[in-house]
Amino acid sequence: PQFGTPHRIVTGDIVSYGYDGRANVFFTVTPSAKARTAVLRAEADWLVCQESCVPARQSLALKVPVGKTAIKGTDFAKDWAKLPRAPSGMTLAAWPTATGYGLRLEGARTVVKPESAYFFSSDAGVLNHGVPQTFRQSTDALEADLAKSPYATGSAKRLRGVLVLYEGGPALLVDVPVSKTE
Repeated sequence: PQFGTPHRIVTGDIVSYGYDGRANVFFTVTPSAKARTAVLRAEADWLVCQESCVPARQSLALKVPVGKTAIKGTDFAKDWAKLPRAPSGMTLAAWPTATGYGLRLEGARTVVKPESAYFFSSDAGVLNHGVPQTFRQSTDALEADLAKSPYATGSAKRLRGVLVLYEGGPALLVDVPVSKTE
C-alpha cells in the first residue's frame, strides 16, 4: 500500500499519526492481459477518533474496467501526485545515538522551516512519538535527533517512514540502514 502523508495527532500526552477527511490508499494492480474488467476486493480496518477511538471495519468490492486511463470523476491523480516520493538528488544516513537515532538528509536545499519538519516512523516501537523531534539545517543538509521508544526491545536495523520537510511541503520516503557511526 502507498499512503499519503499523515499528520501528528496530539491528545494529552499521547501522540499518534493519522488523517483527516478523505484518505486514499493506493495499490498497484496488474490484471491478466485478457481481462476487460476487474473486481478489486479489500478488508479495511481503521479507528475513528476524537475524544475516544472507535474501531471500524468495512468489506469493499469495486468492479472497474481494465485500461490505462483514470476513472472519470475521481481526484485520484491529484492525491497520487502528493504521495511521498523517494528522495531524488539527496542522500539519507541514520546512526544510533545515546538517546535514539540521528537522521541526516543531504542535498535538502528546499527545506525552509526545519522547525516544522517531522519524521513519521512506519515501524511500531522504534521511536518515542511523545518526545519532540529536533531538526537542524545547514547549507545543504537537514539533520534530526529522534528519541528511541521506551518500548523498544532492541536497536532498529533500519529507519523507515515518511520525512516531511516542512508543514505542507514535500514528503520523502525513508528506508535507510542504521549504521554504527555517524
